[in-house]
Amino acid sequence: MLILQGNALIRLGEIEQGMEILKSLLPLINNENVKTKLLLNIAGAELDINNFEAASEICHGIINNPGVSHENKGNSYNLLGLIDIYQKNDLNAAQNNFENCLLEYGEANALLRIAAIEINIGNIHNIRGDYENVEKHWNRSLDIGLSTGNLSQQVKFYQILAFITSTN
Repeated sequence: MLILQGNALIRLGEIEQGMEILKSLLPLINNENVKTKLLLNIAGAELDINNFEAASEICHGIINNPGVSHENKGNSYNLLGLIDIYQKNDLNAAQNNFENCLLEYGEANALLRIAAIEINIGNIHNIRGDYENVEKHWNRSLDIGLSTGNLSQQVKFYQILAFITSTN
């Protein structure tokens, strides 16, 4: 119940209060998977308040833990990619992290997450003006969305495509 409360507070903008609840639960949790998900929620909240170093430290700790699932390692690489963009405006580092994320999600067979990260990679190519690779990654995302019947993913794809088309 406290995990839900902490996450709800974070989503409602009471980020530091929510993080304190989640952090207080860490020593009480024995299940490593639950603990890792909690850490990822905390890292995401740290990113929300521009505490990039704390978020990055959490993500690297998760990635370097051999017992962590591929999906959670992928989530960590995704956050690191966002940090590279928001803090450093470093598209090369962000793309590397997103590609590592893609590999981890592939190992986990997390198709919906693969589709989402393909959009992120495509967006980086779009910023660079590399439209051939934009199309390649966005089409991969769309194909995965169509194969899984994920209408939400398809709608996001078409919204991005409409936005890009209208601005180019």
